[in-house]
Amino acid sequence: MLLLSLSNMLIAYERSEVLLEIAIKHDAQHHDIKPHLYLLWLDSLIAAVSDSDPLFDNKIEKAWRIVMQKGIDYMIGQYQ
Repeated sequence: MLLLSLSNMLIAYERSEVLLEIAIKHDAQHHDIKPHLYLLWLDSLIAAVSDSDPLFDNKIEKAWRIVMQKGIDYMIGQYQ
């Protein structure tokens, strides 16, 4: 599930509409994933990358955050 989630977020960097079905499942009428939880998810992801990548640095963290943020913004924007 984590691999699928990351893959979808990476694809969303170029085509955020690929997240539409997922965003609907996560919206207020369905799983009700609150918007603030996506930022916690990203922080947890960054922490895991930091712990597992010996080459991790500020540049790598920034790249992860830039790429993931576009999908997060889309998911938050679809929350109703």
